[in-house]
Amino acid sequence: MPISIFLLTLYLDDGSLIVSKRYNSKQQLIVTPTIALYLQSFSKSSLSSFCDWLNHNFTLRFQVANIPNGLGYYLRTTRFEDTMQFLSRLTPYSDDLIAFSYKLDWTSRLKIIQQEHPNHEIISTKTNRYFSPSEVEQLIALEAAGVSIPDIAKRLNRSVWSIYAKRSTIKKATERVRDLK
Repeated sequence: MPISIFLLTLYLDDGSLIVSKRYNSKQQLIVTPTIALYLQSFSKSSLSSFCDWLNHNFTLRFQVANIPNGLGYYLRTTRFEDTMQFLSRLTPYSDDLIAFSYKLDWTSRLKIIQQEHPNHEIISTKTNRYFSPSEVEQLIALEAAGVSIPDIAKRLNRSVWSIYAKRSTIKKATERVRDLK
């Protein structure tokens, strides 16, 4: 319990649930949550050490990121899963802290966004959907054939961003294998 209170105190004081929004051509608003810990008064090296400690002791996945104020750095999650994992640690307190539901409860925050954008379908990013070996083969073959990324995404029923991400992962894995030889 004290561990969760530490995270709760840190987050309620210096944290935010940031929501990135982007529109697509289908009148959909795609929203992505990120946890930010605005500790920009600390040096990059101090934040790096704290980030390592936080991630190790609480099994979290924060990263040091740039920000244009303070000493230029803060901590943030970069994946939907990491954001949800952090929020799940604070779930026991959300009923007692209803005034902070916009910060503690992704479902509540999503409802607010839906009310603010009644003419759009709101789509929340979710845990990455697994790419099957067949889909990876198709992606590689389609790209080698010169098919555009948006067309590959349509054919595989994926988002354009997931295709770019998977391409990057495949490229890095290929480079690692090449380096091992």
